[in-house]
Amino acid sequence: MKKLFVFVFTAVTLLSCSDDDSDNNGNLGLPTVSSSVPVYQNLKVEYNATKKQTNVSANFLKSNAEGAYISLSAPSSVMFNNQQPSFSTDEPYLYTSTFSGEKEVTFTLTRRQGEVYTNTVTPDEYAFPEIVGLDAISLQSGTFFVWMGKAVGEGEMVEVHIKTDAQEYTFQATEAGSIGVEIKFPSTTKAGEAEFYVSRIQTKDLQQDDKGAGGEITVVYTNEQEITLD
Repeated sequence: MKKLFVFVFTAVTLLSCSDDDSDNNGNLGLPTVSSSVPVYQNLKVEYNATKKQTNVSANFLKSNAEGAYISLSAPSSVMFNNQQPSFSTDEPYLYTSTFSGEKEVTFTLTRRQGEVYTNTVTPDEYAFPEIVGLDAISLQSGTFFVWMGKAVGEGEMVEVHIKTDAQEYTFQATEAGSIGVEIKFPSTTKAGEAEFYVSRIQTKDLQQDDKGAGGEITVVYTNEQEITLD
């Protein structure tokens, strides 16, 4: 299974390579690789229609999808829409940015002098699953939530995420052609206010990879609102 954006806190040791002495993350002693070693690219764009923003992230693995998480060191770098992203020093070393509105996003990965790989995501205004007429869900009977918009397509799923002060619940529609998802709560769930998120999640191939190392682009279209669990 491909490694995704999962936070794991471990002690890390800098790999010893002649190209790794100059670290564009501030010489923080994080694991990196020589620029001659290709990297697997995990790229993600989330469009949030409710908040009217675009959240962008990327992380990288050594050689392929099974490799170790790494940070980028000079001469390597990544840019989102020609802007330098923020960087997290915790594994998996996420590079992140947030843009207002629904933006086309271009990832620009520089690995070696003269070797630049670009991947672009263009928003699809028709991909958002809409929340219509949902104000409350019964804890006893649950509900079959039907979103407004396109059915689940090939290579994607629609996910409902419900967050309370105490718990979080996730429900998924993964079969192509699905137009809704069954929501049932465990008996321990407590009544109260909750945040309701519905997202269409698409997985796409890269347009350009680093010397065959591979990678994928995850594109997410989200709407959210407050509901009551009663």
